[in-house]
Amino acid sequence: MPQARTSRIYACLGDSITFGAPSRSNQPYPQSLDLSVFPTYGAGNEGVSSNTLVQMQTRYTNNIRNRGSYGLILLGGINDILAGTTGVNAFTTWDAIVTDALSVGMKVIGCTPTPFGTYGSWTAPLQAELDVLNAAIMARTPNSSLRLVDTYGLFGQPGT
Repeated sequence: MPQARTSRIYACLGDSITFGAPSRSNQPYPQSLDLSVFPTYGAGNEGVSSNTLVQMQTRYTNNIRNRGSYGLILLGGINDILAGTTGVNAFTTWDAIVTDALSVGMKVIGCTPTPFGTYGSWTAPLQAELDVLNAAIMARTPNSSLRLVDTYGLFGQPGT
């Protein structure tokens, strides 16, 4: 049975983009959400640079799951692909995080990883794995507690 959520905070779980990689606004996206989108909720930054989904899963379990967060925003997977993880395996971990968060009563916003074509390690095979991961995320059935955001589609085209 889902737990009562005791906080009005969305935990933003991710890698360097969540942590605060350079952006147009010069602030991490959780801070932007906290100030504009979620003024009645708040957004906690749980981003760690270079994290893979497996590392995020551990942090989710240790830092987010049981502290009563209202919701979870998950944006990750690119470091998995860069490390040679297949898109299918990356999705399995992504989906395990999402499924668990839903099972304890959190609202979840699941995001596709952003484009990385300008990154020095980009290759067509890595792009193909990212495409698999992104397709799997967008194929996940949304419901009243799960929303999906095609971050990749918002920021670029394949290979960008």
